[in-house]
Amino acid sequence: MKITTTISLLFIFLFQFLNAQENEKEEKFVDKLTFGGRIMYDFNKINHYDEDLSFTGSEFRRARIEISGEVAKNIGFLFQTEFAKGNVRFKAMNIYFNNLPKIGGKLSVGNIHEPFSLDQLTSSKYITFIERATPTELILKWRTGFLYENFNLFKGRIGLQMAYTLNGTNPGGVNFKIEDGRNLSLRATGIIIDDKETRQTLHLGASFSHAKPVKINENPEREFIIAVRPEAHMASVSLFHVFKEAENAKVMGFEAAYTLGSFSVQGEFVQTNVSTKTNNFSVPSYYAYISYFITGEHRPYKRGENVFSRVKPKNDFNFKDNWGAVELAARYSSFDLTDAEQGKLNNITLGVNWYLNSRTRIMYNYILSDDQSPEKSNIHLLRFQIDFGKTFK
Repeated sequence: MKITTTISLLFIFLFQFLNAQENEKEEKFVDKLTFGGRIMYDFNKINHYDEDLSFTGSEFRRARIEISGEVAKNIGFLFQTEFAKGNVRFKAMNIYFNNLPKIGGKLSVGNIHEPFSLDQLTSSKYITFIERATPTELILKWRTGFLYENFNLFKGRIGLQMAYTLNGTNPGGVNFKIEDGRNLSLRATGIIIDDKETRQTLHLGASFSHAKPVKINENPEREFIIAVRPEAHMASVSLFHVFKEAENAKVMGFEAAYTLGSFSVQGEFVQTNVSTKTNNFSVPSYYAYISYFITGEHRPYKRGENVFSRVKPKNDFNFKDNWGAVELAARYSSFDLTDAEQGKLNNITLGVNWYLNSRTRIMYNYILSDDQSPEKSNIHLLRFQIDFGKTFK
């Protein structure tokens, strides 16, 4: 479907809904509907030690439209499309059933984000750096299947997420055949400290994923592919390996985050084990970062999803006397593929985030990337970001 056609249909849908809300008094088909989206426009300057891989350019990293709603007390939907790269792709696209009888929680059916990694599950609207850490980018994020979530265990202190998914036959993970393989993912999180007065939070979590490698181009043997680049979307791949005759991949992750006022620290360790018919491979990776708001704000923690959410400046930017919020951040990440004789990738990222208001920010990242070559690569990233949304009842 062409982008223009898809956008037109979305706006027609919204117009019809608003018109129905205005005119339909006797029967109300939708109890609540939220319309929103995001635009992220990036500039990249990649100085690679290999001049052929150096690059200067820009891209719409994300351009999304999202519609969500509730059609009954405990039944709703999420419809999210991505328009970046000139193609229309599904992201979150599911129907959910909330407050399940006896067991509680929420069951989503459709295209879902697998429950793995704090960095991955934090929305791109709220992540501290322009790109997520390299160790978490390996995780296959969007798949078709079932997701169960319950964040009300032990008086809301414990969260549990479980997903049963199928391997898709296209990048969006929407079309599938059952014989292409099934996957299981689990994530448990605990809120150890959550003090609103001191703005102190301690979050701990663990994840596990058992993935079935996919068949490539009708190849009878399954393959598991690892492709790792520096923490810049337009950078070239630094580490690449295809595990032939792969039987399964098991990924374990451990996450921790702590905030105290304007200061925060976050880190994760991800261990990937790939089993083939002839060997077992171990692929460890990790990242850690710190951030600090020099203007006094903090990273809000969202209970009920157990991730971090929207930063709200004390004063919105204007051209007179208010400059919004400013955050400084530094991150170190490492990805080790030496067990497959492909080397190691280390990244140091320094970042500045300028929040003009709660929905608009300008981000700058400087990345020093080392793949154990004679020289290091350095990268400059600049992002202009805005998101929008309105709820109708």
